[in-house]
Amino acid sequence: MFFNTSGGGVSHVAIYAGNNKLLHAAGKKVKYSNLYDGYWNKRIVGYGTFR
Repeated sequence: MFFNTSGGGVSHVAIYAGNNKLLHAAGKKVKYSNLYDGYWNKRIVGYGTFR
């Protein structure tokens, strides 16, 4: 999944983990977040599958 968190295009990438959860980098850690928590949902730029 691709997100715009800075206002200048795609600035963050995450992996959809199912059940409305995503895995993404948060500093030096990997975080498991809810896609519909109010922050990520508003910043989705796009998504796709890797072939």
